[in-house]
Amino acid sequence: MSPPFVPKIICQSLYPKLLSKNLLTKRNALNAYVFAPIGSRWLNALIVLIAAETMDLYTPFKAPKEAVRP
Repeated sequence: MSPPFVPKIICQSLYPKLLSKNLLTKRNALNAYVFAPIGSRWLNALIVLIAAETMDLYTPFKAPKEAVRP
């Protein structure tokens, strides 16, 4: 379940492009059914992280504030 600010159409439009670049060929078409849920979850998580970082909702790389001296 993705947050409402991340359009699902982005995930649906990017994932077939990744598959078309010979990552999963016709010979191992069975792997598409095995790895597609893993790949789509990873892609959704990446897009959510980028969107949250862009909107300053999640900033894991921000340095902690220094203590103010009296």
